[in-house]
Amino acid sequence: MRVISGERMRVVIFSDSHIPRRAKELPAQFLKDAEKSDLAVFLGDATSKLVIEEVRERVDIVYVIGNMDHFDGPEIRTVEIGGKRIGLLHGHQFGRGDYSSIQAFAKQHNWDAVFTGHTHRFFFNGYVLNPGSVTGAYSVMADGIPSYVLLEDGEIIRVTPNGEQSIGSLY
Repeated sequence: MRVISGERMRVVIFSDSHIPRRAKELPAQFLKDAEKSDLAVFLGDATSKLVIEEVRERVDIVYVIGNMDHFDGPEIRTVEIGGKRIGLLHGHQFGRGDYSSIQAFAKQHNWDAVFTGHTHRFFFNGYVLNPGSVTGAYSVMADGIPSYVLLEDGEIIRVTPNGEQSIGSLY
């Protein structure tokens, strides 16, 4: 299990880039935010490992692979961020947007929260977090709005082209 701790922490959480099939590149603002972060968490469907490498050039990264990733990596993993056990998975293992099953799975693993992707749509219910698609890549459930999350000292901040929105607290 990867442990990330510190007095002040900033983690950038993103998913579903689908580069180069459905999007050309990672958004410039995302890359700037990644450079200012202590850690990046990627939740699958890069479709090219080059996405992982591009972010790794800027910040340490942990990731899981999704159903569209054709490279090696874990499908499920646990990290500790700010003293909380966080489960990471893409979400395709449970169907599209079945957050109740994902939450039940997370509780079986004694996770304090779970980060997931797959739907390309932002979601947070206080326990399950889906940052949406960082590129706004097409999906049946998607709203087409590029979205990722900054976790700053436990505060969840959703970032879109329209700006930042504080969503709530993870801790």
